[in-house]
Amino acid sequence: MCQLLGMNCATPTDFNFSFRGFARRGGETDKHEHGWGIAVFEGRGLRTFLDPLPAAKSPVASFVEGYPMKTLNMMAHIRYATQGAVELENVHPFQREMWGIQWCFCHNGEVPKFAGALGPDEMPVLGRTRRGERTFHPVGDTDSEAVFCAVLNALRAEFDTLPSLPVLFETLRRFCCEIVSGYETSTIFNFLLGCGRYTLFAYSWPGSRPGSTVWNGLHYTVRSPPFSRATLSDVDYAVNFADVTTPSDRVAVIATKPLTVDERWTEFRKGQLLMFDGGVPYSELYDCDEVEKSGRGLCSRVLRREETSAAEERRMSSVSYNAPGLLRDMVDTVVVGEGDTRDAGDGEAGDGGGGGDGDNTWKGDGKDRVWARRGIDLGCGCGLSGAAFRSSVSHLTGVDLSREMLDKARERGCHDDLVVGDIETALRRCCGGAMTGGKYANGGSAKIAQDPESKEEKSEGAVAPDQKDATHPKFDLVVACDVFVYIGDLRQVFLSVRDALEPGRGVFAFSAEFLEDDENENVDGEDECNNIAEGEGGIGPSGESASSPQETKCCAEDERDEEKRACEPDDDDDDVDEDQDEDGASPPLRPPFALQACARYAHERSYVESLAEECGFELRAVRTSSVGGRTHMGREVRGALVVMSLPSHGGKRRR
Repeated sequence: MCQLLGMNCATPTDFNFSFRGFARRGGETDKHEHGWGIAVFEGRGLRTFLDPLPAAKSPVASFVEGYPMKTLNMMAHIRYATQGAVELENVHPFQREMWGIQWCFCHNGEVPKFAGALGPDEMPVLGRTRRGERTFHPVGDTDSEAVFCAVLNALRAEFDTLPSLPVLFETLRRFCCEIVSGYETSTIFNFLLGCGRYTLFAYSWPGSRPGSTVWNGLHYTVRSPPFSRATLSDVDYAVNFADVTTPSDRVAVIATKPLTVDERWTEFRKGQLLMFDGGVPYSELYDCDEVEKSGRGLCSRVLRREETSAAEERRMSSVSYNAPGLLRDMVDTVVVGEGDTRDAGDGEAGDGGGGGDGDNTWKGDGKDRVWARRGIDLGCGCGLSGAAFRSSVSHLTGVDLSREMLDKARERGCHDDLVVGDIETALRRCCGGAMTGGKYANGGSAKIAQDPESKEEKSEGAVAPDQKDATHPKFDLVVACDVFVYIGDLRQVFLSVRDALEPGRGVFAFSAEFLEDDENENVDGEDECNNIAEGEGGIGPSGESASSPQETKCCAEDERDEEKRACEPDDDDDDVDEDQDEDGASPPLRPPFALQACARYAHERSYVESLAEECGFELRAVRTSSVGGRTHMGREVRGALVVMSLPSHGGKRRR
């Protein structure tokens, strides 16, 4: 199949080094010899070079390799034809203008939904597109160009004003799920989508063609200070980037297979969509919103973005769009509702203000005083959760496996410590001892990302978790925003958080995605924050009682198989008893969580409730909202914000 190369940069950067190695794969070190192309954004313009000759033998490729072009955003493609003749019209990247913006697209894989000799009236449509109102049509005969046109037509049908980056991100994620749906096992869908000078989207639904052992996915690496030496894997050539860069440089490189032998490359999760801007990968809506506010995003001279539409206001108040701020409001409501007079000690709340004068009784709206002595922000990302909770805690530690995210978090100045590590490592300072596995073996690891090497690394000024004394005071606040959507089995995480929290004053606040049943169906905006401190448990808006969560390292083969199984429905045998298999033995437990096509875990609501009861947490508040109408196997998926507390007696509160 084909191979992809993308670069997204913080400052104008040349791509000669990466392209030199990549071009060798076009007929010299690999078999991708059916053409190549490159698209380079320059201001509002897009410079493209396309050639049906092999890249390794193309005079045009040699010219591009030596031409001193610099860009913030580019993509390249080398082709191994599986659909469409070896002709210029089938060479990627494909280019279209929409909304006064240059869009370009290149793809690796096979998309059965768009494959074959389909006529214009037979071509599938996405989203709200009407068959008779399509503006964009393929010129060649590849499924790749057909998908590109379908996506643009769907975007045009969806919006009559310029969408913001968060809205565009969630819409593209929905379209990707729609493209894969019904063909999950036979689809291989990896693409780069450029939309203007700043923004590059990348998506991966990896796999291998029948009879082939070649794995087709996407990987990326981020080159940032302190820069080091990099050696190409396809040609004897190396560059010490410390000699040719400045402290303001940052470059994200995306490729089908790693281009270098001495850099750390991260493989996309199956179904993962990332937005790259300024050389940083983003995966959350509120991160995209921050990029937008910094003056980036879609730039058009012919189509303006309205100040704030009603639909935009609804999205901005949704759980998935503004999770940190909404979660902070819920925690304030829970704590202030108790008339909390917790003493936060002698510390102050860093840049967020707050007191350390010993009189920490809540006043006003509850946001002007510090109530937590120590807090930890799990999966802190670029620091938005830290910014939301900074004014409520004296000492706040941020933990993430992405050094690039921690660099962004450091710029905010909201954390006292920043630690490169995973959940287990970060909480071990309070838990002590070894961690045991959860009971659902095929679930996601209890880590923000599977990167064992990162446990030993730390950011500048950070304190390595394992260097902390096991008797160090426990946390009053544990926050996990957009972390549990990457973890299947949450049991060990909940146990670790329980052991790390201070009984009687500890608060556990997190976001998740719930698989809803009809009887649990909620309406957006109804009972936005259900403070149940007066009740005996249960988190449902109707008052029913409780019956009983930026970067993944290259996946191992067995993890890929587990992902594939988790994304596919189970085949039930009607002739076998529900509680026994064919041999009379009890079947393994079916996990109360599911890996969605967008690479995010959704959990049974009852599962989270039962874990809370098992671990002695008291459920205090919950809020749910729609996540763009997303469903999984016919069940609605809803974004959820949950606040729990840890009573001193380790059980339900006595009143």
